[in-house]
Amino acid sequence: MAETPSPKFPDIPLEVEPKYTRRVIYEMSGDGKQTNDRLRAAIAGAKKFPYIHFDCFMQDGVHFDCKTPPNLIPLYSTQGLSPEDCAAHLLRKSITPASFISAGHTGHMVTALTRHVGRVNQLTPVLCCPYPAVEGDILLVDVGGGSFLPTVYDTVCAALAGGVIADVFGYPEGKTGFHNVGAEEGKGGDLMEEIRKMLEKVLGDSFFGNCEPNEAVRPENGVSIMATTAYGGNTILKATEALMETMKGRAVERCKRSPLLAPIAYIYRRLVVPELDWRNYAAAWLIVRKPAIITHGRSDFKAMMKAITTAADNRIFTLYERLNTDPAIQAWTARRGEFKEGK
Repeated sequence: MAETPSPKFPDIPLEVEPKYTRRVIYEMSGDGKQTNDRLRAAIAGAKKFPYIHFDCFMQDGVHFDCKTPPNLIPLYSTQGLSPEDCAAHLLRKSITPASFISAGHTGHMVTALTRHVGRVNQLTPVLCCPYPAVEGDILLVDVGGGSFLPTVYDTVCAALAGGVIADVFGYPEGKTGFHNVGAEEGKGGDLMEEIRKMLEKVLGDSFFGNCEPNEAVRPENGVSIMATTAYGGNTILKATEALMETMKGRAVERCKRSPLLAPIAYIYRRLVVPELDWRNYAAAWLIVRKPAIITHGRSDFKAMMKAITTAADNRIFTLYERLNTDPAIQAWTARRGEFKEGK
């Protein structure tokens, strides 16, 4: 019986022309309007950043139906390989400094990027993004990239990486809170208490302790980073998004019932709702060995442009230099062997 040939990655130049200082590897997926929005965003991004080369991995049957900028190249996966795997492979092999963007497929992309690209400084893959607070934003750090179950090692990785990210991207100096079901010690069971104690030991005075989201967003508490476990950050984002949609919808309904409230609702929708638009917080960094951005699975044109702008930020390369050399991270990851699988 003949053996099935191993899938072969497409032959793509690993180094782009010298006139392009960077490349963005853009994984295209979605249906209907999503695909159209992502095509439009890719073209708009290539025009906005002419010094960046865009490699767009397309789904079979999807094509640009208009002229594309010279720095945007449509690519297709080869038989037996998904666009996500091909894009992750190119990110690993690229000689030109590269960053990666994918809309959704978080679990698949964490697996593909960890397998093809590897970890940075032995850190567990960490997801992190800004989160709206009373004054500005805080940083939400999610250890979901490591496991569906909370672990001591993974959560401390997330907290330490969050500290570096917050410093590089100019978040206000503050403490790191540990997201739990209550602020009191002992909440959440034995494992969550073990994680809290280790965070307190490693972070010292910069550790706030257990905190709920309502505490993290209040400026008087001085929390600038909230570390979560087991995709808790993703859950918080989705719940916040649902709340904002509900508040917006109720404002519209109240106006329909009472025209006297129309001016108040108009001000609310114009001034408050845009500040809390989920698309402003949709681009999450995935901390693997090379820069990666994972955005919302239902991202539209505005959300994809946010992801492209995030990927084009030169500070992302400074971040990776810091993650590779940070002494606190190196000291912690050197202890990885002390922790059994799932601890």
